[in-house]
Amino acid sequence: MIRLSLCSLMFGVWPAVMFAAEPPVKAPSLEEVRLPILDAPKPGPTPKPPSPGAPVKLGASQLYVVDSDTALTVLASPEGIVGITSEAGPIKIRALFVENSSGRYSTRTYKGQFVYTVEASKSGRVELLIVRADGKGAVLRRTLDVDAGEGPKPPPKPKPDPKPVDPVVPVDAFQSAIQKAYRGETASDKAATTAKLASLYRMAAATTAKDTTVKTYADLFSDMQAAGKVLIPVPGQLPEVRKVIGERINKTLQPGGGQIDRALAEKELKAVADALATVK
Repeated sequence: MIRLSLCSLMFGVWPAVMFAAEPPVKAPSLEEVRLPILDAPKPGPTPKPPSPGAPVKLGASQLYVVDSDTALTVLASPEGIVGITSEAGPIKIRALFVENSSGRYSTRTYKGQFVYTVEASKSGRVELLIVRADGKGAVLRRTLDVDAGEGPKPPPKPKPDPKPVDPVVPVDAFQSAIQKAYRGETASDKAATTAKLASLYRMAAATTAKDTTVKTYADLFSDMQAAGKVLIPVPGQLPEVRKVIGERINKTLQPGGGQIDRALAEKELKAVADALATVK
């Protein structure tokens, strides 16, 4: 026999159902299930269980209990509306049972070996699916209208302001000057020559400026000039671009001589290489 009960939680126990012993395996029928009577009992014949399709109201502090002599699988669809807990029976539970119209707590003993209790988690309609754990027999279905007593829902939070647009980074004045000078160049191979000049300055920043045998700025630019003749064998190419570079170098470094500041030389030579690499 399957005994279903709807009830309210006190001890964190969950609903249970009872199935006929095997053999033979017999699918449970509604006539074999005893559900709680939601109204006060009246004298006379035991009323029939409600239709499986009739929703049962489950309040915030109530329990729906399934009592069974056979292990069951009790599922809820959709998930999250109710919580389901299983306990080993027989077990005594004190709770506010859903069928108790007085609204008072009471204590009941469930004699089945498997007891399952269902309680509200959040408001909504949910369908309980109850089936033997071995998969035999039919699926019992019960619909619950759950009121978890969450109270009125707060208004939705205002959406945050759109992510601010990153400010436009000002173009470096030196880079702009290099770009302008490059556009004024007329040689057909200016792009290739500019790339070679950028390589010359990048190589000087990475190696020549760090070479301990290079003691002065005169040594640095002497070595760069020798390397430049190899990379750019035709003299006088990119005159406008070279002029802009020369104006910067004359201000930041000491092309005529002086003890080399390696960190400064590396920084300035790299800046020239980076500027040359951006021209279009």
